[in-house]
Amino acid sequence: MSKTEALEKLLSFAFVMSENMVGLTKGNYDEATFIKKTYAYLHKYNVDLSSKQELEKSLQRLEA
Repeated sequence: MSKTEALEKLLSFAFVMSENMVGLTKGNYDEATFIKKTYAYLHKYNVDLSSKQELEKSLQRLEA
């Protein structure tokens, strides 16, 4: 997975999580539904080991 693909996955996840949080705080669904939606999304866009390592390297470069 390229750096661009990894960043796209992160941005996609962040967007979905912000939508889920808005839905939760507005009362559109309860905590159990929020957890189910988050869990389903994580499994749909499962990040493999090489992607995780690439993200960790990118984060380390940013922190340096």
